[in-house]
Amino acid sequence: MKRIFITLKEKWPEYILEILVITIGILGAFMLNTWNENRKLQNTAEVHKQVLIQDMKADLVDLKELNDQMEANINSCIRLFRQFKTLEPIDSNTSNYIVSLILEYNFSPNKTGFNALDNSGGLTLFENELQQKIREYYSLTEKIIARENISNNFIRDKYEPLIFDKYAYLWSQSNTFSFSSEQYRDDPRPIPTLDTESLLSDRPLEVLIIARQYQSDTQKSLYQSGIESINQMLEQLEQDKL
Repeated sequence: MKRIFITLKEKWPEYILEILVITIGILGAFMLNTWNENRKLQNTAEVHKQVLIQDMKADLVDLKELNDQMEANINSCIRLFRQFKTLEPIDSNTSNYIVSLILEYNFSPNKTGFNALDNSGGLTLFENELQQKIREYYSLTEKIIARENISNNFIRDKYEPLIFDKYAYLWSQSNTFSFSSEQYRDDPRPIPTLDTESLLSDRPLEVLIIARQYQSDTQKSLYQSGIESINQMLEQLEQDKL
């Protein structure tokens, strides 16, 4: 035992140096591995970021088109309601207004880039504010889809049955909004005329038009929020580097 203590006393600087060398080597290897992993994550995240940018640009195109469709819906509702109130005369566009409101709209956000970033941990490389904006946008897309489902169910359950039951004759070659207009292109039968008296006394339809305007207003507001959100994020995503 005495010999061991004597050896330790004589060689302790060598032992400490050896321990330090081993410790530094382990730490160095760990730091190098961490650096390599971070670099791989950063490179992968940069690729996923470019996909995210393309996804958002595609969403932007879709949201702008949907926003325009809701603007047209709102205009149709306003014109129809003014006609119901006899503030404007029934005209050749009335049938188109009625039929156009039967169309359903569905937004399908592109989430490939976001999912890849989120699952890989690459989203944490973005600034906190941008991370929050991205997550808030995709949360907004869920609200958009939920709102669309409510509107589309209303169309199927309330608006569509009434229109098909009482106004099926409006489908003809004169209806530019009808998805079946091609089928009527060579129809030799006289174009049916809208029964003005029946329309103006149709209170259920009048109320449904009010509901369709509310739904279109709500969807338009959500679409606009999505458009504004994407424009803000794209500017930052294209400028900042990870």
